[in-house]
Amino acid sequence: MATITDAVKSILNGTKVPTATTSDMKSALGTLYDFFTELLGTNSADKAAARAALGAVERAGLRNILINADFRINQRAYVSGQVTTAANQYSFDRWRIVTLGQSATFATDANGRIVTAPAGGIEQIIEGGMIIGGTYAIDWEGTASCTVGGTARTKGSTFTLTANTNVAVRFSGGTVTRARLCPNSAAAWETRPLELEAALCLRFYERMTAAYCYMGVTSGQHSVFFTVPKRIAPTVSITNQLLTTSFVSADVDHFVVSSASTNPHAFFWTADAELTAV
Repeated sequence: MATITDAVKSILNGTKVPTATTSDMKSALGTLYDFFTELLGTNSADKAAARAALGAVERAGLRNILINADFRINQRAYVSGQVTTAANQYSFDRWRIVTLGQSATFATDANGRIVTAPAGGIEQIIEGGMIIGGTYAIDWEGTASCTVGGTARTKGSTFTLTANTNVAVRFSGGTVTRARLCPNSAAAWETRPLELEAALCLRFYERMTAAYCYMGVTSGQHSVFFTVPKRIAPTVSITNQLLTTSFVSADVDHFVVSSASTNPHAFFWTADAELTAV
């Protein structure tokens, strides 16, 4: 187990301690607060300064548990105004349009997309494992209304979420971008590196426009590995095949195909591990 000192160092240096647990990190934050308090003094003003310093350290991390909250990642190539053909149809990565026959429109700005949510809403189901339980706050830019877990929420409002329980965040009837759902209090928008945001999305859905594999000297099976391991064994779809290739099975890190031909194979594929229920 990581020591508290290791955990504190990880916070200060912005690095990860591989063996650090949630308990370690909570203790580390408390230790860091004590350190600032001792350093700055014991009067109330100095304690407030210590708490502010601790908050700055906390904000340096990835507080926002919404993924692709500025709609930059769009693997499905969702087109502005494209009408859905099913209820709860996914559009931008991690976001689904709730009502059959509705659509979202969008415009781009320097940091992402500004989406106009339909009346029925566009929502993201947050995986329960991302929720530690306790007080959270919601905020966003735009005119859309918001519900969290079916309850209406205003910008900056705080509420309690249950640990390890999926929850839906829905925006309806207006514009939305740069949404954030953070522990304890609302946070300023923090743009994450595009590569990191894409990797977070790939855990739920991946689309490969060209995959090649060789069956070898005899026909048989071949494994295709995902860029990022999936949340669960995904639903895999294969299309645009150069030669007939059959899906066999999937695990969280790869899927298996088979063919009666030994020639090189090319095909498109998608792996879908999105959340479908709250």
